[in-house]
Amino acid sequence: MAAIGTEYDGAKTNIHFHSQYNGAFKGTSDRTMSIMGDGNVGIGRTPVNTLSPSLELVDGGSLFGFGNSLYLAANLYYAGGWKAMATGAGASYVFDSSHKFYTNASVSANATATPVERMRLDSSGNLLVD
Repeated sequence: MAAIGTEYDGAKTNIHFHSQYNGAFKGTSDRTMSIMGDGNVGIGRTPVNTLSPSLELVDGGSLFGFGNSLYLAANLYYAGGWKAMATGAGASYVFDSSHKFYTNASVSANATATPVERMRLDSSGNLLVD
C-alpha cells in the first residue's frame, strides 16, 4: 500500500511519497520520494542541497543549476560545500560556457569532498587536461 503525506519541519512544508503505509504511521524509512518546500526533490533519500533546488538520487548523485551553470555529480551533494553521499570516490561535471570534469578521492559518507578539475573543454574547443 502507498501513501502521500505532508510534514512541516519548522521552516517549510514538505511532501513525502511512501511505498508502504503502516496504519496511521508513516515513517522516514518507507519514503520513496520527497518534494521539499525549498524545491529540492529526493528519490530514495531526503534531499539536502543548500545551493539551489536539486534532484538527488539515493546514494547515486545530484543534478542542479546555479547561476549560469548546470551541475551533475556522482556520489556528491552540495550542503555548504561538497559532501559524499556514500563512502567512496566522487565525480562531477559542470557545464556553463565550457565543459569541466572533476574527480575526488574516496571519503566517508557525508564527509567533505574536494573535487579537483581534471579536464576542460573551453568555449573555443580547446581541450585542457590536468
